[in-house]
Amino acid sequence: MVEARQFPVTIHFNKNTYSDYLKEAYKKTVKIHTRLPEGGILIFVTGQQEVNYLVRKLKAAFPYRKDVNYSKLITKKINNEVDTALDSEPEDIESDDDEVEKEMKRLRKARRKAKQKSKTLPKINLDDYDMPEDDGQADLVSDEDSDGHLSDSDADDILTPEIKSCRQPLWVLPLYSMLSSAKQALVFDPPPVGARLCVVSTDVAETSLTIPAIKYVVDTGKKKMRVYDHATGASAWRVVWASQASGAQRAGRAGRTSAGHAYRLYSSAVYQHECAPHRAPDLCRRPVDDLVLMMKCMGVDKVVNFPYPTAPDRMQLRLAEQRLEVLGILEKYESKKIRKRNDEEILKVTPLGKAVSAFPLLPRYGKMLALSHQFNLLPYTIALVSALTVQEVMSGKADNWPATGNTLLLGDPGVLLRAVGAAEYAYVKGEEELFCAKYGLREKAIKEIRKLRKQLTSEINLSISEVNVTIDPEMKPPDDKQAKLLRQLILSGLGDQVGRKIGLDEVKEGEDKRKFKYAYHCSNLDEPVFLHSESILRKTIPEWVVYQELYETGGDDRKKMVMRNVTAIEPEWLPVYVPKLCNLGEPLTDPEPRYDDVSGRVKTHFKGTFGKSCWELPVVEIDYPDKIERYRWFARFLLEGKVFPKLKKYASSLLSPPSTMIKSWAKLQVRTEVILKALIARRVGTREQLENTWKEQSNYLLDEYLKWVPESAHNEVTLYWPPL
Repeated sequence: MVEARQFPVTIHFNKNTYSDYLKEAYKKTVKIHTRLPEGGILIFVTGQQEVNYLVRKLKAAFPYRKDVNYSKLITKKINNEVDTALDSEPEDIESDDDEVEKEMKRLRKARRKAKQKSKTLPKINLDDYDMPEDDGQADLVSDEDSDGHLSDSDADDILTPEIKSCRQPLWVLPLYSMLSSAKQALVFDPPPVGARLCVVSTDVAETSLTIPAIKYVVDTGKKKMRVYDHATGASAWRVVWASQASGAQRAGRAGRTSAGHAYRLYSSAVYQHECAPHRAPDLCRRPVDDLVLMMKCMGVDKVVNFPYPTAPDRMQLRLAEQRLEVLGILEKYESKKIRKRNDEEILKVTPLGKAVSAFPLLPRYGKMLALSHQFNLLPYTIALVSALTVQEVMSGKADNWPATGNTLLLGDPGVLLRAVGAAEYAYVKGEEELFCAKYGLREKAIKEIRKLRKQLTSEINLSISEVNVTIDPEMKPPDDKQAKLLRQLILSGLGDQVGRKIGLDEVKEGEDKRKFKYAYHCSNLDEPVFLHSESILRKTIPEWVVYQELYETGGDDRKKMVMRNVTAIEPEWLPVYVPKLCNLGEPLTDPEPRYDDVSGRVKTHFKGTFGKSCWELPVVEIDYPDKIERYRWFARFLLEGKVFPKLKKYASSLLSPPSTMIKSWAKLQVRTEVILKALIARRVGTREQLENTWKEQSNYLLDEYLKWVPESAHNEVTLYWPPL
């Protein structure tokens, strides 16, 4: 905690701690406003919904009306406070005689000043106001507070006389991070003459800013924190006790411009036993994929043994390594000696991982960027990744952004992409504020996305010489083909976060099938997961999806897991883009493997399952895995002249048919073993790999191929080798 200059703040604890902290905050604020001298009030609650609720309730209790002159009313209130103090007996003030005389003089002086200034509020020194030094309840809370937890209606009934007798309004303002900058700035303006400032805030007011004229802090002791389940990847916002350090920061808000008071709506016992001294570091609470990748790139092989100042959980680090391996960013060492040290598996960074580490993003988003140079997708991916990185971009319905075809199946990220592009165009025209208000976009989020787009664009242009990407305000939405490619690109980065629609035949007997009608299975969760209520994919309910994150909604009695930013995918893409999670059997013999002229690779068909739950996949055609059979098939297609047409004229006169390469008895012929060993030695199983090898060694495979052709053709083959 950074030391700062501040005035003394008196801390008051409640005698009892009640679960309904919102009601307690309301009661305490009413009593501060009706019983205590002037000074701004700052109330700490946990979230936006609570802020708005309390703002409405306090505004209704102490409304501000522009047609009323409050100056005279406030002057009268000040005079009454001074009269009450002067009429009190000296023994009521816990001081010696000299102190009593000084107190009387100060109060008389305050009364004279109040009479002289009827149009402005006096500055009252809180040190001159006698307040008890115990738990802080005797001055504000009556005996009924200790009788039990009251309902809202009971609290209103008890406080009604005080509310009606107080004619001074409250100038109540909300403050939370999602609030627009213009509305946040209102807390720094002086309140209207005659009104008392009251700010209802989340913990954004703890350290980020100092609100002038705050003399009273009402601290509920609660804060909302994001809690991650590292095993499932799900997150939830939980209301927890704030740390003691947070409590000190909150109390300090009352002592920035003068002495103040902080009222904690919980007991000192709760403070000592429930509130931790400090909140756990962010490193220990969130996924650490980016940290693990950075350390691997720095040469730290065993990240779990690194001497961190505050070490993350070892399981958290291992799960991060597993996720990065699934994404193809980390891989096992080929050498068995290096692969394990002290029975612990060691992973190294792949070439893709080194490219991903150059981006200041989570590795899954960096992978999307690293692969997006193809098919002119880079401008779209920069905008998309920027939008996915910023929280709470949209507050409106997806109906504002209708779509069809692959644009619809691109899902919520597609809506974000089109919204960001349209907002950029509105920004250039000077209509961004109006546009955001019309289409339900949060203006602060749009500005944050724009900054991130500029940063990523600049870094990519600096890092890659042949790339010159710009932020085009007239960027058209992706066409149908580009939208399909973006779906595949999103799958490549979110491949470990796949959901499959629950079939009604999978619902257990006796359970309500309607509950599972639009539900999904997600890889590591037993409970059903649902699309967000504002997801554009609720119109189609696709069979297979990927999601950006899982989070928990609802209270204890109606908890529900929800997917955010969902994209529809095709199950046959999974073995291509997420091979680590696919359990494929042996290649199918019908149909046989084939050579693909476009990619220059051997293709074959597989049937298998996906993930730990073994979801059945349809028959898919993918590249032949890196097994010995792939090199056999590639040698066959090479001998048949399918890889390089110049060799086709020799195919009919070969000493053995090319199909010999895949026979079970192929080892019996020397020529089959010679060419097979040559291909395996250089890992040549595709056309591109063979072309690259010929650039380094032009006579590669010449001797092996000559064993297949008649001696009469040797000179001609040698003359035109390699047959490119």
